[in-house]
Amino acid sequence: MYKIVTVLTTLALGAEAQGGGDPATNCQLPNCRCFLDSAVPGGLNVSDVPQLVVLTMDYALNEEYEPLYNQIFSVANPNGCEIRGTFFVQDKSSNLGLVKRYADGGFEIGIGSVNGTVPTIERELISMFKTFKQDMKTADVDETKIRGVRLPFLDRDVEFSAMSKTGLVYDAGCYTSQYDQQLNYKWPFTYDFPPTGNLCTSGTTPTKTFPGNNQILR
Repeated sequence: MYKIVTVLTTLALGAEAQGGGDPATNCQLPNCRCFLDSAVPGGLNVSDVPQLVVLTMDYALNEEYEPLYNQIFSVANPNGCEIRGTFFVQDKSSNLGLVKRYADGGFEIGIGSVNGTVPTIERELISMFKTFKQDMKTADVDETKIRGVRLPFLDRDVEFSAMSKTGLVYDAGCYTSQYDQQLNYKWPFTYDFPPTGNLCTSGTTPTKTFPGNNQILR
């Protein structure tokens, strides 16, 4: 009886820590993933998962940095496939023709800011997201493929509320010093069941529910 009680207590504490989400019952991929879910997506064995390296760049995308980016992305995967990355672009000082060229080349374009500043009021944040998307559309970049943002230091209840109203599905601005070691890395998770406690070293973790919206910890 003691062992059964211990196991049940552990499961209950785990569910509480991830806001009541349970990978076995009410939070499953592709639409939901619990913060504490340690399983490899797709049911793969850990030994079968290759090393994943996420390459992301911030701020203006222009000719000044183009040679550096071309050098970085001249490297190929061991199987010969070219590598790609995500540019979280600052609209101001960017060459939109260059942004389009990278987008057409298979790179992801995300939102950094319009002019280097980030609003903290939801309606202004929504306006920034819409302005950024419209500017990309004007440059002939497919705005429907702009899905992510990187906005450190924000109240993420405000951020995710604005994201959910503008078709954005993930944030990559949550820096963490809690989950930055090989043994405790986290796969991206959703806020269908927000975890208790703040995970971000900068900014705050959402306390409200945002179904299907993903967090990438950095």
